[in-house]
Amino acid sequence: VNQVKNIEILNRSLDKAEALARICQGKPYGLLEKDACLKRADLVVCCTSAADYVLTKEDLLPVLEAKEGKRILLIDIAVPRDVDPKVRELEGVTLFNIDDLQEVIDDNLQARLEAAREAEQIIDKEVDDFFKWLSSLFVVPTIVALKDKAETIKEKELRRALNRLGGSVTEREKKVIGSLANSIVNQILHKPIVNLKAYALTHEGHLYTQILQNLFDLEVEEESSPSLETLAPGDLSNKIVPQRRLHR
Repeated sequence: VNQVKNIEILNRSLDKAEALARICQGKPYGLLEKDACLKRADLVVCCTSAADYVLTKEDLLPVLEAKEGKRILLIDIAVPRDVDPKVRELEGVTLFNIDDLQEVIDDNLQARLEAAREAEQIIDKEVDDFFKWLSSLFVVPTIVALKDKAETIKEKELRRALNRLGGSVTEREKKVIGSLANSIVNQILHKPIVNLKAYALTHEGHLYTQILQNLFDLEVEEESSPSLETLAPGDLSNKIVPQRRLHR
């Protein structure tokens, strides 16, 4: 988009033209200079209180001839209109009036409303996902305890195996054995953890969590807090003081 290089202000009162020109850093002219200004202009904004058209099709004919094919854009924001709508019949002239601008405003408003509806849908989904995540946090201590127990067993058995092998095991072989042990533990735990997270989003989540704790004899340290299902809407803003407890 080209920047505005020159601004010219036309008014039947030269004093008023000069006052406005000082504000917008333009050049003031009286109406007698209208034709000359139009020939230099690329964009014309009309806004007077005249009862009749101040710019007609006949006014623009010599202007277009002098512009030698260059287009001119007219914006008429006067009520009643300053520019005769017949100027649209001239090649090289584009005219926008109040009605046209209102259509643009309405289109933009509709686009903003549609964007707002899309934003609301995104927000609703994110809020729903957040509360699902929040309501599933009770399984985290169990998952941590399961991983800790598996890690403890793995480290214990690794030390026992390496002791049996004696000092003949190289550092590279130790890394390979350790990597193998990590891979086995991770693959065994992966599916139970994924499934437990999925069950946490259902009404059976607490049941499966307790079953897993019992099956693996886990000591689970967690923060006790009411589940979302037991909270009334007004309770969500209340501060919940966590209490530490040990489950087994």
